[in-house]
Amino acid sequence: MAMTSICPDILLPEPKTDYRDSQRIEQYRISNRAIYFAAWPSAKYLPFPAVRQAWIQDSLLPVTGTCGKALPVTVMRIRYKGNYYQTLTFEKRANAQKALDILQANCPDAVFGPEPVGPQREKFLASLPTT
Repeated sequence: MAMTSICPDILLPEPKTDYRDSQRIEQYRISNRAIYFAAWPSAKYLPFPAVRQAWIQDSLLPVTGTCGKALPVTVMRIRYKGNYYQTLTFEKRANAQKALDILQANCPDAVFGPEPVGPQREKFLASLPTT
């Protein structure tokens, strides 16, 4: 199985070995070096050195059909190098928190918490590392 980094200038030397050593949390695999997720045509990963910011929040997943309801889920938003975002969806908040805890333990330079809104947002974003 081929593995591709979503941040092309930060690559792991042995992603297949790291993937095998990772733990499964819902549909994701998380190691001490990266988060792996299914994608087409090959699996992709987000290496931890690329992570700039992360947080979890409650959300709703719309259900198609006539009932007009939505399923409650928890999402982890990750901002990574280049000011790109990756959103990971978890069924259980405890699993999202476990994934965030692994990220916090392995990304000492990242900021953990949502972006402020309003006038503070630009100041906050300027204070984050860009490289």
